[in-house]
Amino acid sequence: MKRYVGRSKLIRPNELVVCVGSAIALGILFERLDAFERLAGFLAEHEAWQLDEYFFMLIFGGVGALILAIRRSVDLALEIGQREAAEARATSLARHDPLTGLVNRRMLHEELPGLLEEARNSTRQCAVFMIDLDHFKPINDVFGHDTGDAVLVEVASRLQRVASGHGLAARVGGDEFVLTMLHDPGTDAPARTAAQIIRALSSPYEVGGRKLELGATVGIDVHRLTQRLATTCCGRRTSPCMTASAPAREPTASSMPTWMSGYAPARCLRPSCETRSREATSRPIFSP
Repeated sequence: MKRYVGRSKLIRPNELVVCVGSAIALGILFERLDAFERLAGFLAEHEAWQLDEYFFMLIFGGVGALILAIRRSVDLALEIGQREAAEARATSLARHDPLTGLVNRRMLHEELPGLLEEARNSTRQCAVFMIDLDHFKPINDVFGHDTGDAVLVEVASRLQRVASGHGLAARVGGDEFVLTMLHDPGTDAPARTAAQIIRALSSPYEVGGRKLELGATVGIDVHRLTQRLATTCCGRRTSPCMTASAPAREPTASSMPTWMSGYAPARCLRPSCETRSREATSRPIFSP
């Protein structure tokens, strides 16, 4: 029924009300005027004109035209439905990343003003987390883009779990993501969320029977009463992340990189000194 009832379908609720109301009004009017008796009397008085045959032809012709109109209306409703579905798919593709399903940069720019307005009305702050994956390029170089795509899909899934319906996750570049969340001012919620993001993205990835590891650099931008964020945060994504990516790359609340491990090529065998120390074992070697 929903297929044929709606604003652009075969049956529109407002038109249905008008048609039923008009039919009831005409029925009452014809009953008051004795329209059928008057018509029957007129046909009897002019029997020689054979108007009754023409009258039945008019009735059957009208019924046939009504059936034809209904069939054409059904076809039109189906075509309109297909067009609306195609437009909805096109809109979704234009606003979402086709690989991860996250919103893209365009939709992020459209949604940010609403988040800022919500933050203003609720006296809360809008925290924007600019996320850059560390050591992702070697995954594509060594294992191919299919493996890299699988990792990106898992990254998107983990970011959505971090958001947990309270934030908006977006992919704005190859290995660049943005997460926006509202929080109460004067709390360490942004730092705790950034640490949660780093922990989530630094956990090993199981792809194609391989255990892959990468890290994340997170830049935090907190805004409350300015609309500049809607047009500048994505364009300035590297600014907070460059601050987080100090040359020494010390693990902090906004930067906690890890190295990939378990790769055959030498350039990918780059575990950190901390990992080496933690996993070091004594292996005696006999050399003749």
